[in-house]
Amino acid sequence: MRKLESAYPYVFSIIALVIIIFMKWNISDVKNFSSILGSAVTISAIVIAFLATMLSILITLTNAEVMKRINAGDGEGLLISYVNTAIIAGFILAVYSMILYIFIDLSGLASNILLAIFTGLITFFILASYRIINLVSGILGKVLKEKKTETQEKKVFRPKLNNDTEIK
Repeated sequence: MRKLESAYPYVFSIIALVIIIFMKWNISDVKNFSSILGSAVTISAIVIAFLATMLSILITLTNAEVMKRINAGDGEGLLISYVNTAIIAGFILAVYSMILYIFIDLSGLASNILLAIFTGLITFFILASYRIINLVSGILGKVLKEKKTETQEKKVFRPKLNNDTEIK
């Protein structure tokens, strides 16, 4: 399962890249491509900021039982790797999108290759971001469930009088 989890952003981005190359789609075939490039920069910046915030939340959870289990099973390296992969992919996508503005009027094979790379990058970024967001959401869910169990276990004892009325 971990191999599939680690590999699927790479696999699907390569598939997307190959499809664009074999279909021989060019940048000129995509309507409003400049708007798409601007949106790619914006969305990648938003997701990068979200991932950075998520990292700070994870740091505060170091004493949680689920985080102790992750550390004991050497999962922290994989977790950090997933976060780094998504953030680096976002930076590469943003920079590539800005550079692609220069070549927006290009046609032919070069345009096909540039569009294929863009499609592969955006596919990779979306899937890598989904992977880490999904994983951290699961961790946070377990932490919240753990906290809920802790608070239920710490019920307050309320002594009763002989006539079964509670003392407040």
